[in-house]
Amino acid sequence: MQSFIEQLQSWDKGIRVIRDALFALMFIWMSASYGYFDNMDRFPDGTHVWRKCDGASMALSYAQDNAPLLEPRMHHLFEGSGKAVGEFPVWYYLVGKTYQVFGFSNEVFRWWWWSLLFLGFYFLFQWFYLKTNSTTVSILSIVFCFSPPILVYYGIEFLPDTVALALSFVGMYAFEKWRTESSKLFLWLGVLGFLLAMLTKVSAGMVLVAIGVAYLFELSKKDWKKQLVQALPWVLPLVITLVWVKYAAWYNAQTNNVYFLLDTVPYWTLTAEQIAAVKQNFMNSWFGELFGYKGSWILLTPLFAVGVFWLKKVRNEAITLTTYGGLTLLFVLLFFERFQHHDYYILCLYAMVPLAL
Repeated sequence: MQSFIEQLQSWDKGIRVIRDALFALMFIWMSASYGYFDNMDRFPDGTHVWRKCDGASMALSYAQDNAPLLEPRMHHLFEGSGKAVGEFPVWYYLVGKTYQVFGFSNEVFRWWWWSLLFLGFYFLFQWFYLKTNSTTVSILSIVFCFSPPILVYYGIEFLPDTVALALSFVGMYAFEKWRTESSKLFLWLGVLGFLLAMLTKVSAGMVLVAIGVAYLFELSKKDWKKQLVQALPWVLPLVITLVWVKYAAWYNAQTNNVYFLLDTVPYWTLTAEQIAAVKQNFMNSWFGELFGYKGSWILLTPLFAVGVFWLKKVRNEAITLTTYGGLTLLFVLLFFERFQHHDYYILCLYAMVPLAL
């Protein structure tokens, strides 16, 4: 019996190439079951089609106008030049350059988005394996994390939020590897991952702040100054993103363009009627999209069966989870009015899910 259990444990740890192959097959199967590959060439449509078209338009403009990276524009001219920007447009720029090589097709855009999703969830899969040393738990965790209806719907739908979430998973994995191995390779991979995530969507940086705060509590009393200096590069994504936000505000001001929402609309500035309207619309329109897990509790059973004890996890990750929870609350309060019409603001908050598993 003991030999059989050891064999199971050895299989569950797995060989790296087999683990990777299992992840790839699982992610491709899930993508196919969600209809991604059957709809690659579809034009933007459905919920928030206007916002989806913004990204599609920027990418096509880069291809048609051969504009510099930092001078994005859209076909909707807003009674002017059409120059406007919100998130850092590097992905639209790369899609536009790909159009120049292969010609225009919505497939190009969606394959870019799908590839970035695949990359992000691959690193999340590796992050789960670091935490559990179990192929089974890691696969089941990915299935669970890639199941929310809102994430599935917006996955390859031209919005930057899903890409930002995926890139934050790259940063999470690299941070964990750097924390345990002090590797410069993973340090700069993590900095790049979080930088691209935050430039794509600022709220993706909350997970960096949360794990960064937890790291500060882990510093050795003896060597804390040295450890703090070694961790300084992790501040770069925050600083560079702040510079980008200032640039975006300046760029939009040049044409008096206020199309992209770069400001906050806090809870405490709204009237009682406005607050009630946000709550009503959110519950009626968006709440059902958050977790379509009516039967997903079944996935959690094997997690406990192989030794992942959630209460112990919460104790070990209390600082990270508490910090992230506080940041989420602050984010919701600062952008409260936006949740009446913008469900996709929630997407980057799904980084809480793997942290809590």
